[in-house]
Amino acid sequence: MTDLLQLEVHARELLTSLNHFSTHRQDDRSTLSPPEELELSDSARESALATIAKIQVILSGPSDFIHQMTTQTQILACMRWMGEFHVLAYIPQDGSALMKDISDLINVSESQLCRIIRMVTPMGFLKEPQPGYVAHSALSASFASKQSYVDAMMFLANTLAPAALGMATAQHDSEYHEHARNSLCNHESAISTTFSSIDKTQLPLLQRRWHAYLRHGMGYFCDTATDILTCLEPFRMEKALIVEVGARSTERATILAKLYPMLHITVQLRPTCSTSGKNRVTASNVDRMRPPRITILDRVPGSPQPIQDAAVYIINLPLPDPGMPPSPLAMQIRAEMMAHLNTLRTNRSATMVLVVPSLSDCGAESGKSVSLAGIRDFSLLQLANEREMRLTEIIDLLHKMSDSEGRLVLVNKVISAGRYGIVGLEVKYQAYADR
Repeated sequence: MTDLLQLEVHARELLTSLNHFSTHRQDDRSTLSPPEELELSDSARESALATIAKIQVILSGPSDFIHQMTTQTQILACMRWMGEFHVLAYIPQDGSALMKDISDLINVSESQLCRIIRMVTPMGFLKEPQPGYVAHSALSASFASKQSYVDAMMFLANTLAPAALGMATAQHDSEYHEHARNSLCNHESAISTTFSSIDKTQLPLLQRRWHAYLRHGMGYFCDTATDILTCLEPFRMEKALIVEVGARSTERATILAKLYPMLHITVQLRPTCSTSGKNRVTASNVDRMRPPRITILDRVPGSPQPIQDAAVYIINLPLPDPGMPPSPLAMQIRAEMMAHLNTLRTNRSATMVLVVPSLSDCGAESGKSVSLAGIRDFSLLQLANEREMRLTEIIDLLHKMSDSEGRLVLVNKVISAGRYGIVGLEVKYQAYADR
């Protein structure tokens, strides 16, 4: 198909997506619930953005490509600058403020602040309602009201971008190591400048920003998805005990507790290394306002499971964390599976659910899923010399988990209805005598 024909096809696709978006945002007579309407409008919005990207690929030339990268680089630099000087905090949610007043408050020149603001306003971030004044746009207001957006942006600028730009240097340096080629140690020098070699006094801030980047930059929602769990029978049982393993927050547990008021949920947090006990993320200092039916404990990944009588064990796959000693993710996943093999052998009615990204080797996923998988893969490589395991690799690893009496078997695979590519692998213990 020629470029002109492709443009015509994409133009029609774009018009259809925009019509759907407008319909679901404005239709007061719809019989759908607000969450369903929001999901449909979000789907139409993402479809429109994907089509715009396709049109841009066809129309853009080499100079346009360089210009786009240059613009994004300068936008990132300006966002970092505003984050360092907390500019958004000085702009009222309603109305506008004099740039001169803000520059005096943050102790920078008015001309410098004006240059920064006028660089980002064409992208829809902030606006200048009249010369010398600045006000929030819808986009910047979201950043001002939700700290995690700012945290994700600051992690991207301060941590991820330098590590990403150092990837070629790390590759060259790694070639001096005897076993570097074709191994997971291929970027050893990158490790020494990112997660395992950081200022320990900055750990709490860096950990918070890393978790925000996981959500907003990498599109990692495996630790919050709930729709892959609700089809399990224990969730409809009274007073069933659910254990979430390797959690980073109580977000999923809180949602489940609201959906199933009779459940008892234990959240086992993954401890995060720190130089002092007061900075360590533990059960004693996280989510103090949690519902009473949620219990929070600490548990080292791969250690024996202390709770042997749960109906469901939800396993969050490990991810690198700032300040944690480097350990191959594949080994950590294997250790967690083996720890729960013993539990499932003792408690044959229990189910283990591995919550994993769904990217497989067949390439059948949506464009957004593939794009986010690439971002996660490179981010893990650049920050911690790791990579995201594919679904087929995790299933292969699962099939190798056995002991003298039986083995772990995959009994069901549930695909999330969300747009971020998440799968729940339901696992049971099968004794050899039962086959």
